[in-house]
Amino acid sequence: MKKEFELLYYLYKNPNKTFTRNDLLDALWHMESPVDRTVDDHIYRVRKKIHALHYPVHINTIKGLGYQLVLEDTSAFISPLLDDKEFQQLTTRLIEKYQQYGQGEAIKLLSQQKAFGVEHTSTHFTYSIVKGDFYNLLKSANLHPSENVLILLFLHVWINGKNQASFHFYRVASKKQFFSNDIDNEAALLTPIFFAIYAKDYTTAQQRVEIAKDIIDSPSHGLYAFLQLISIIIAICQNNKNTAKALIHNMDKFLTERSYSREVGFLRILEGIFQLKYIDKNKGRELIRSGILISRQTQFSLNILLAVDMCLFLLNEEVLDPASVSFVNKEWKLLCNEYKLPKLKHHVEEHLRNALKS
Repeated sequence: MKKEFELLYYLYKNPNKTFTRNDLLDALWHMESPVDRTVDDHIYRVRKKIHALHYPVHINTIKGLGYQLVLEDTSAFISPLLDDKEFQQLTTRLIEKYQQYGQGEAIKLLSQQKAFGVEHTSTHFTYSIVKGDFYNLLKSANLHPSENVLILLFLHVWINGKNQASFHFYRVASKKQFFSNDIDNEAALLTPIFFAIYAKDYTTAQQRVEIAKDIIDSPSHGLYAFLQLISIIIAICQNNKNTAKALIHNMDKFLTERSYSREVGFLRILEGIFQLKYIDKNKGRELIRSGILISRQTQFSLNILLAVDMCLFLLNEEVLDPASVSFVNKEWKLLCNEYKLPKLKHHVEEHLRNALKS
């Protein structure tokens, strides 16, 4: 099943291009020892499935050469699966899994093609995050008010820096109970921790972590890994070397078993900061570069921006390494241009003021 999806995905990324059997074996079975018939069998099964679902996708046999995927014009195509509630429930769960494992490219693929029969509303929010489409993201009706304010606050920080205006907006949001302890969502749990870290109030940050742990009390919780990463940040900032080392070791083991790409990228960055501060600067630089690359590959814009911004914060506050600062600053400028953050400045401030009026 997995190999069939990989085959379809590989052909889909290269429409109208002809691949020989050897091309496909090298691309998808390079660590194995299959035979030519392996490709034919998988092509047969993929064809059977896409035909049964009436997808406007065809895999043609090019005589004497190999196989070629052809896409029909889907502008007027309406998938019969849009009315299938069971299928929509399954795809919603699939998207949640892709999000959990940081597979942004797969979500983008599902969202862009009507042929797959995935209801647009079920992917809109996540797809906007993958695209870094903050204009549409902030218009989403699926956002909880505190999540909307969370995104606006972080955008304000990323655009303007950790200045007094950003802290003022955060204090107003807190007074209006956007992040009260009785709200069980990501924004309510994490925003106070990050703003305490930005304010260098690590004692308060640790206290908020303990509050969050009462809710996130199981490794199966979606925010468990992220909360452990925050604990590493606080330990580094408090110069608790042994605590940070133990937390990094535990998270490395945890993510080896699960491979959540967003968290893996962030962990590599934090390992790099730890190495720079305490052990080996060269290894630290390599880990930071690796972590940023992994984070970028997930294509989840909010996580990428958060990880790189936190990396810069820690470099400036905890580590004196001009080479790393120079490299990460360049990456940050590229991200700001890529996601058009400077153009969002007035838009974000206006939305933030309106959100906090309620």
